Amino acid sequence: MEEKSFTFVEKPDATDPGVYLHYLVSPGAQRASSVKDLVDKILSQLGPNDKIKTLRLIGHGSPGSISVGTSSFILTAPDNQDLQGRYIGRFNTREWVSELARLKGRFAQNSAIHLRSCNTGAGEHGAKLLHLIREAVDCGEVTAPTGVLTSFGAVGPLQRSKRGDKGPRIPISAGFTKKITWK
Repeated sequence: MEEKSFTFVEKPDATDPGVYLHYLVSPGAQRASSVKDLVDKILSQLGPNDKIKTLRLIGHGSPGSISVGTSSFILTAPDNQDLQGRYIGRFNTREWVSELARLKGRFAQNSAIHLRSCNTGAGEHGAKLLHLIREAVDCGEVTAPTGVLTSFGAVGPLQRSKRGDKGPRIPISAGFTKKITWK
């Protein structure tokens, strides 16, 4: 049994220095055209007993969403058919939960998913998304920035959902950069 790490970077574009730089400094980074393609690529690289140690997704984000296979971010459900299946977000759980659930049982005990995108972990939407992802795949932890992601790192604290958490407890005053506490 081998524990493997995967990095997927949003479609790199030289006009988007943040994502482009992450692409350049992520050796072995792969691209996926959709959430389904992402899962297919991971499964094709795992042996029968292999486990996922780390999965890093680098892309564009907004509170409660990250793009996969497109070079844009959105705040609400996409009405463009070409964008369906290209986001993991609070607004389209039917599109991605069943795809990511194909990875359930393939994560190591102390595994982690790191979403590297602006604002994905922010507020109630971010906390709920991280919890949904962790439950869909049963990994050890999911993290995402609550603020802007720059070439030098994330501005603001990381939001976390760990195995054993029952779900987010959202304070009424939770804003885009406030860290959410867990039960």
